[in-house]
Formats: sequence, C-alpha cells, structure tokens
Amino acid sequence: MKRVLLLLILCFAVCVMLCGCNDRQNVPPDGGENQVVQEPDVPPEEPDEPPEAPWGEAYTYLQDGAIPEGDPAEIVTAQGVLRETEYEGLLSEGGWLLGADDQQRIFVLNMETYNLELVSREGEQETVLENVMGDRDRQVECVYWDGGRYVAWSESVESFTWFGETSGGEWGVYLADLQTGEITCIEEDAGIRPASNYITSYAGQAELAIADGLVSYVSFTEQNGWPTPTIMLYDIAAQQLTPIGYLQGNPTENGIGTPAIGSGYVAWSQAYVLPEWLYEGYTVLYNVATGETTTWETEENVIHPHIVGDYMICESKPNETLHDGEIILFEQASGTVLRRVTVGHPSYASYGGDGVNLGRVSSCGSYFTWNGSVVSDVCLMDTQTGKLYVISKEGLSEVLNVNLYPGKLMTWGVRDVVDGELITTTYYCFLK
Repeated sequence: MKRVLLLLILCFAVCVMLCGCNDRQNVPPDGGENQVVQEPDVPPEEPDEPPEAPWGEAYTYLQDGAIPEGDPAEIVTAQGVLRETEYEGLLSEGGWLLGADDQQRIFVLNMETYNLELVSREGEQETVLENVMGDRDRQVECVYWDGGRYVAWSESVESFTWFGETSGGEWGVYLADLQTGEITCIEEDAGIRPASNYITSYAGQAELAIADGLVSYVSFTEQNGWPTPTIMLYDIAAQQLTPIGYLQGNPTENGIGTPAIGSGYVAWSQAYVLPEWLYEGYTVLYNVATGETTTWETEENVIHPHIVGDYMICESKPNETLHDGEIILFEQASGTVLRRVTVGHPSYASYGGDGVNLGRVSSCGSYFTWNGSVVSDVCLMDTQTGKLYVISKEGLSEVLNVNLYPGKLMTWGVRDVVDGELITTTYYCFLK
C-alpha cells in the first residue's frame, strides 16, 4: 500500500512539472502546435533607449502635435530665393515650373515662346524642345512632367475662363517626347458640353496626371444621351486612350475629381455636394493590370486621393465648416489611418482653425506636402519615416502655392505687404 501511495505522489509531481513547462513554452505567432521557440539562456542587454519600430511594420495612428517632427537639415540639401539668390531670369516672361534634373537645373515651360527649357543656378538657359504649342491659337491650362522622358499638358482657347462663352472649350490634351521631340495629340474637344449647372462643368482640363507611362484626366463622353464626366487613361507605349470610369449619380449634385496615378493604380474621388457646399466623398481605384474598378474602403470622408508608394494621401472633409479640410495618410492596402494633420496642428494654431482649409497635395519620391487657405508654415511629411518637417516658418506672412516637383524640388510663395503693396517672393529647396 505504501508503495502504491508513493507511486501516486511521484506521478503527481511529474504532472506538475510538465504543466509548469507548458506555461513557459513559446508558441509561434501562427499558433503551430508542434513548433517550440527556445528562450535564450542569457537575456539580451537592454539598449539605453528602445529603438523605434520600423515605419511600415508597426502602424501607429498619430495626429497633429503627436506626429514626430524631424529637423529640416536632415532632408534639405539646398535652398534659396528664386530669381534673387539663384536662377536669375527664371520664367521672367511667365510660365510653369515642371521640376528639376539631376544637376538641379530647373525645368520650365516658357509662356512667351512655349519652349521647354532648363535653367541653371547661374541663370544659363538651355532649350530642350522648341514651341510645343506650334501654330495653335490656344493657351495652356496645365502642364506636368513625369520626371523623365515625357511632358503632358492641356490647352484651350481661353484658359481658366470658367464663366465665359467657351468655358474651357476647343481644348486638347498633348504629350511631348523629350527624347525624340515628337508631339502627340492624345485627345481633342469633340464638342460634348456639360450643362452649366453640372458640378463638374468645365469642359477643359484644369489638371491632369502623368506617371508610370500613363496619362489620366477628366473628359466628357455621351452616356445614355447625356454628357458625362469621364476618367480617361492614355497608355503612352501602346498609344491607346481608354475611358476607365464615369461619374455616378445626378451630375448636378455629384462631382468627379482629378485622377492620381501610382503603384499600378489610378485613383479618383467622387463626391455628393451638399446644398451648403460640403462634401460626402469616396475614392475609386482602377487596377491598371487587371482593369478592375473598386471602391476603396475607408470610413473617412475623403476626396482628392494621391498615391505615394504603398500609401494613400487624401483630403478629408469633417463637414463641420467650409474650412475644415484635413490631410490624412493611409496605408493603401488596408485603409489604416496612420497620420492626420488638422487645423489643430501647432503650425496652424495661431489661426484658431478659421479658414485654414488644408488640401491640394503634391508629392515626389517618398515626400508629400499640402496647401492651406491661410497658413504661415511650410510643412511636408516623409512616408519612409512618418515624420513631419516644418521647412519654413514665415510668422505673420502668408504662405501660398506650396508644391513638390519631380527632382525633389519644393517651392512656395510668401506674400507680404511692402510699402502698401502686396509682394510675393518665391522660395525653393531641394530634398535628399
């Protein structure tokens, strides 16, 4: 009997030991039952400061002042005042900035000659392509460079004449090949006119997108007998123009936004415009490889999408006032919100949120920036690090036209009252 009792006690002790070992066993994240990860005999030394989680692996939602701020010296390689400290004579006749080459020569379209030109720091000019307008009696609506071989632009007989007889009519969309000098007409005005009470009512193209061998913009086609705002996509290599999306809903209550191109997708926004001119919007994604169109899922009320690598940057409309535009950075695949910049950010706090209205995103590489109706700080964000950089603090001066261009050229205007006159000075910087 004693021998049996002793045997039972011994078995109980073994069971306790096994249970204790199972409690300390490391089970891999996939829940595999037959895999055991051995704990090290000696724990690793703790660093003085815990390392930051790699951006893109550990997503953390941060807003306004909680967003880590970087030192501009980390990313700015050169800066100055256009036409004063460098680039003398740049666009002295008017025109459009397009970007910069690897020698930091600024690429422009000259408004007077319609030449595509490169301008060096010393003010030396080199003509890349002469008179892209040819003998057409038109004006340029917008022009964009893909940072490489191609420049795309739109024309009309009276650019930005929203309420005139033409309203952007007699337009054309063109492409210039900088290697061959060839100019291609992508599409010309077919005479399809939206009604004046359409939300998207301008016949011409005030904006377009060019990237990854593609050009996209808003045009008009006849659908069921009605002029319908239509997203067009032009494949440069195939020389093929395709309609890929149409405005949904009543065109007097719904509008369609300028498309963005990136990471194998074309994205654009559609929005129901409320009577008080607030928006209820969503984003449409077109997969270039498959031709599939889907609605991008997010609970945010966003318009004007912009694709930067694996991320989507949008303008959000909380719809509390006409001036409450926000900038939101998403992880595109999941729709996870990573960063939100609102009128409550320290850079805009002095305005109390009145009239700031953040929006109009532009980007280059991993960087993106935005504009505001009334702002004094020039900000950008780096999607590689998740940091926000305040590039310039202008105090009581007004900042306007903040833009990023191919070649990592960033420009902005600062408007001051000097001797009773409004004077705008244009600043620039180059980013790493």
